[in-house]
Amino acid sequence: MALLFLIVLLQRRMLRGRSFQTITGKGYSPSVMKLGAWRWATFSFCVLFFVVTVVLPVGQLVIGSFFKFFGFYQWDMLTLEHYQAVFGSSEFWRGFSNTMFLGLVGATLTMLLGATVAYVSVRTKWRGRLLIDSMAWLPWMMPGIVLGVGFLWGFALLPHAIPIYGTIWALLLAYISLGTPLSVRAMSSAYAQLSFDLEECSRVHGASWLQTMRRIVLALAWPSFAVGWVLVFFGIMRELSASVLLYSVGSEVLSVVLLKLWANGNAEQVSVIGLIMMVLVIVFRWVQLKFISSRIGGM
Repeated sequence: MALLFLIVLLQRRMLRGRSFQTITGKGYSPSVMKLGAWRWATFSFCVLFFVVTVVLPVGQLVIGSFFKFFGFYQWDMLTLEHYQAVFGSSEFWRGFSNTMFLGLVGATLTMLLGATVAYVSVRTKWRGRLLIDSMAWLPWMMPGIVLGVGFLWGFALLPHAIPIYGTIWALLLAYISLGTPLSVRAMSSAYAQLSFDLEECSRVHGASWLQTMRRIVLALAWPSFAVGWVLVFFGIMRELSASVLLYSVGSEVLSVVLLKLWANGNAEQVSVIGLIMMVLVIVFRWVQLKFISSRIGGM
């Protein structure tokens, strides 16, 4: 944690005094960079990266989910029994519902918290803003398993009148903590691109602080909020290290269900659930893009 904190201080020192404002009162339009002779080399690298990181692992999951034994691929071993086993499992549906609840609620609360912290650290002159921004880095300065142990000890020392350990609320607090650095970074980047002239012009023309926030700052920063929300949701859906320490019977999430199946040697069912989680990622990303394009078209 101390070493990573020094890196954060070094990064802040290197960026001190620089301006990243691109959205101002003046007209602005991005330009396309021409790669020239490097365009085919860049294209080949992108294709290679896509094949290695997406096609090969996803293809292995697809193939493995349809064969009786993972790694043994013969035509007479084709089966749908793994899909039947997963969709007929009460533990899977319990983990699915818990994951969806924690993802939706956790991502929303995390982004609201991150948007508030980022606004204080970027758009205000308060003296304690740098301390708050530094504290937002803390969950990323330690492994998830260490953070999970910290939460475990903290919940164990809470008064018995607050029996939070073993419930989804313990997982929710851990997920908010783990996702806060990402939400703060996403919103800080969005706020840093906005010129202070926009807010000052709005206030000069008689708008209140709340109107300025709603009509200008939030209206321009909401695409970053949407992107950050989806990223935090994906992070919650696949988080394992803290979940293993904080879950109990009835509060399992999909990542814990995957670990149990893998430990029991059910790699085929792991492939099925992995594909389901990937489909959820694609669906949420598609909804996000549709939402952003509709909002941009209406502005």
